[in-house]
Amino acid sequence: MAKIPDRIDNDDEFNELCGRMVKCAQLIEDPLSTPSEVATYNAAYDRMWRVCEDYRLRASGVSFYPGELTEPPKAVPVAPSQPPPPEPKQDPPKPKPSASAWLDD
Repeated sequence: MAKIPDRIDNDDEFNELCGRMVKCAQLIEDPLSTPSEVATYNAAYDRMWRVCEDYRLRASGVSFYPGELTEPPKAVPVAPSQPPPPEPKQDPPKPKPSASAWLDD
């Protein structure tokens, strides 16, 4: 298994490592893998996930630790909200005729 990088610096490295994670997950689920191999693959998968997650968070400007941001996060544009469409007017329900009305005759 190739060495897992300590840090990802661009999207190409991120995509390559994600592809390696998929292959590692397939090896973990392989019924022919021994328990010791599965443990090794799980450790490698967890390490790759942490490196990918670190890159994803750095790319989005989010930090787990205060003071770790080197630049302010980018503002996310928000689409203007539109008021909900007016509800159609409904006529009040008509009273149902009483079933006992014919008894009053």
